Amino acid sequence: MTAGKWHIDRAENRWLAKSQIHTNLSDGTYPMIDVPRYTFIHETKVELISPYGNTSQLTLGYQGNGEGSVPEAFLKDAEINPDGTIIMRSMLKHGNSPYSAGKYFNAHPGSIILVVVKGNAASTAAVRVWMEYSVIHS
Repeated sequence: MTAGKWHIDRAENRWLAKSQIHTNLSDGTYPMIDVPRYTFIHETKVELISPYGNTSQLTLGYQGNGEGSVPEAFLKDAEINPDGTIIMRSMLKHGNSPYSAGKYFNAHPGSIILVVVKGNAASTAAVRVWMEYSVIHS
């Protein structure tokens, strides 16, 4: 590289992915959407289709990229408010988590994960996850 010149990688794509609607999830960590290597995540959202109970907990994070698992990377339980109104919760609008401004998977692929503590959730409790992303190779 010549002094005074910068190399810029550009992405000319922007995609939206969604998980299936999941109902009656037990306690556990669920991979919701696969994330390819070289993916920049612009936005993640949790869509509460049917609310959970007041002792339930949901967090949205990721696993992979050679970093293990970060269960509250995008949205914490209080930001999702799983026992509240049926609504879409956004990492950009509602998030105050470590990666609520975005995340680049440059080392390895991974997945968006939903961590569930079922609590007193009804069997009709339902959730879906959305991800807006670009793939940009370096």
